[in-house]
Amino acid sequence: MKTITAQKNGSVWRIFVKSPSEEIEGHFNSLFNWGAIESRDNIDSCSFCSWTSEKKMMDYFVNFNLFKILNANSSKFKGRQSGAMEVARGMAELDMQAIQIEPMHSYAPAHVFSCFEKATTY
Repeated sequence: MKTITAQKNGSVWRIFVKSPSEEIEGHFNSLFNWGAIESRDNIDSCSFCSWTSEKKMMDYFVNFNLFKILNANSSKFKGRQSGAMEVARGMAELDMQAIQIEPMHSYAPAHVFSCFEKATTY
C-alpha cells in the first residue's frame, strides 16, 4: 500500500511517498514517467520525497487511472465520447483527496539535522 503525503509551499508541493521496499521503485518510475516528478531524494528503502505541483499530480492521477481503466476493459467505453476520461477524472479527484497534507517543514529530514549535532565545534 502506497502513502503519499504533501507539504505545500506556495504553488509547489514536496511529496513524500512511502511504500513497501519492493514496490518503491515502481512508484517512483510511474510518477517520473508520467511527468509528475523529475527526481527524488531517497529517505530510506521504503520512502522518497520529491518536488511537484498540484496540477502535475492531478494530471498524473488522471492519466494513471485512465490507462488502468482502459487496460481493464477498453470495450466498455468504445463509442462513448469521453466516457473513460470522466471516470478517470473522478478517480483522480479521490486520489487527490487521499493525499495527506502537512504543514511545510525544513527541507532537510530530521535525520540530516542529527548529523550536524554530532559535528565537532571549534
